[in-house]
Amino acid sequence: MDDEAMYLVHAHLTAAPGAAVPDDAAALIAGCVGDGEAVEHVVVHRVADGNAVVGVFLLAPSLRAAEGVAEAVCRRALVTYERLGGLTLDGCQVPFVAAYYEQAADLAATGQLMPRHDPSTDDPFHPFC
Repeated sequence: MDDEAMYLVHAHLTAAPGAAVPDDAAALIAGCVGDGEAVEHVVVHRVADGNAVVGVFLLAPSLRAAEGVAEAVCRRALVTYERLGGLTLDGCQVPFVAAYYEQAADLAATGQLMPRHDPSTDDPFHPFC
């Protein structure tokens, strides 16, 4: 497990007309974690029109593996519990964190990003201008 990282995967659930996300949905989903699926925590946030976003925090060796485990756990819960029967899984992915990428794209921000170097000079930090 030393080569695993913590991921937050969002699973998007859509409620059929008249269906609702039960109050214990997070516990039901967490109860469907299988052996070897390193899910640490499940949380459910209700959104518009009775739909929900499920946050699955888990350890996995890659982003793809994390999304796959979260999807498998959610699908297992939807077929296992009748109370979740009016819900469908519309997607499972790690959310895009815009603030991180905005900072990474800001060349004036401090951090590990370095300006491109000009190969025509001996200065590896000389910016193209």
